[in-house]
Amino acid sequence: MGTRSEIQKSGISQTGRRFSDDPGDRPHLKGDLAEMVAKIQKLELEVEQEKGRFSLFGLVLRAGSEQRWDLVAAADWVGSSRQAALRYLSERVSHVLNSDELLKISRIVPMDARDDFVEEMHKLIVVKHGLREVDDKDVAGVEVERALIITSANSGNSRVGQ
Repeated sequence: MGTRSEIQKSGISQTGRRFSDDPGDRPHLKGDLAEMVAKIQKLELEVEQEKGRFSLFGLVLRAGSEQRWDLVAAADWVGSSRQAALRYLSERVSHVLNSDELLKISRIVPMDARDDFVEEMHKLIVVKHGLREVDDKDVAGVEVERALIITSANSGNSRVGQ
């Protein structure tokens, strides 16, 4: 089923805790994290308008990552040129986040919309331009301590408004 996940880590085990996808149970963020997530949410909308819909977009805190987040971005427009997508997203993120917030980002992970991690996240949670949290969950072999997902939905390859 698809290719091996781009954020795959070896030696990761299944965890037993539930994730939250109840609309009434949205994450309540405070302080610096809330500000950073608000900026990332705005960025997601801007990039979608320019490049096309995301099938997955959010921040993922991998277990053992020392509180540094991965920004995951999956879309059909990523296609075969992950390097170009990485350059584009890196430039956009660097213009949106301040230096302290940038230090909280471990890496940017552009993925194909058919990546195993993306497909499994779609099964766990569906959200468009919102915010849902996943806690202590193994997702396609990646031990996720916490994820703040802005969009997780199957995407078309058309641009918004077309």
